[in-house]
Amino acid sequence: MPVGRKPKPTSQLKLSGGWRIEQGQRDREPQLPTQIPPQPETLTAGAARVWSEVVALLEPMQVCTASDVIALSMLCEFVSKYRMATDQIEKHGMLIPITGNTLHLAWKPNPYVAMQQDYAKRVVSLAAEFGLTPSSRARLKTHDEAKRDTLFSRKAAIG
Repeated sequence: MPVGRKPKPTSQLKLSGGWRIEQGQRDREPQLPTQIPPQPETLTAGAARVWSEVVALLEPMQVCTASDVIALSMLCEFVSKYRMATDQIEKHGMLIPITGNTLHLAWKPNPYVAMQQDYAKRVVSLAAEFGLTPSSRARLKTHDEAKRDTLFSRKAAIG
């Protein structure tokens, strides 16, 4: 198994002005049309609401293909569960009382705090795959910029 960074999809390389595209080193990568996949029927109600929000963000970026349906579904489920955990923390607080037959009132951390942190990590990881985090989005260019920024324009700028 190769060691190192995961390769970026060609659609994201085109938007970021990646040099490998001009050199034709991605000839063997499958070329799928950019399109938003249809919403799966298996999504929970909360994830279905998130789906429409995420699709509205991804559509103008044109980085999603039909083969991304599983990763996109997972992202929506994780965002939904993150929101649910956040709601539970707001409702019950960061600490919850321990019930029992002790004379002293004791507190323990709300288990939803750990769940919220776990889902936050998962959301950020998957969001970066789609260019939905500030750092991953900063590497992308709009289609107009990608068309203007060609190998020849770079050589002309160098002199």
